[in-house]
Amino acid sequence: MTEKPLLALISLCGVVFLGICFQSLLPTSPIFNLFIGSLLSIIITTFLEKNSSKIFNITSNNIKKVKNIKENSKFSKETKTIYVGNLPYKANESQVRKLFSEYGRVKSVKLMKDRFTGKRRGFGFVEMPAAKADLAIASLNNSLFGDRTLKVTQANKHKETPLKNEVEDKQVTAEL
Repeated sequence: MTEKPLLALISLCGVVFLGICFQSLLPTSPIFNLFIGSLLSIIITTFLEKNSSKIFNITSNNIKKVKNIKENSKFSKETKTIYVGNLPYKANESQVRKLFSEYGRVKSVKLMKDRFTGKRRGFGFVEMPAAKADLAIASLNNSLFGDRTLKVTQANKHKETPLKNEVEDKQVTAEL
């Protein structure tokens, strides 16, 4: 909440409260009581506008700091890639995402498929914020998922491995 809506809410509550108090204390017309309540509410609102940062410790800088902390904690730029092995062959990305989302926000899920047949190979990678990834690894390693025991570890850096034909081409070129 920012300062202005908070002050308006306090002011409105003050008008209602003071109107009720004056109605029970003074045997005058309700319009007069509402006028006195409004006048006191204006005085209270003016006081609060000048002193609200001292009373409530709210400043625009504090609000910005809180928003930054929330954004940084939700969407950490530092992520870890997790290797998930021994997955059931029928498992899909949404099932794996659901499993890991219990431990934090999942940025991506990639299940590996055979190049030629298109069938799943039983392992994949999950990317999530670093702080939550360690918890997920510790909790899910050696746990059961679809009647299989998962192997969950931090993924190694991806190395580009050349295809077999590329290696043979380099060897032929080297021999010439």
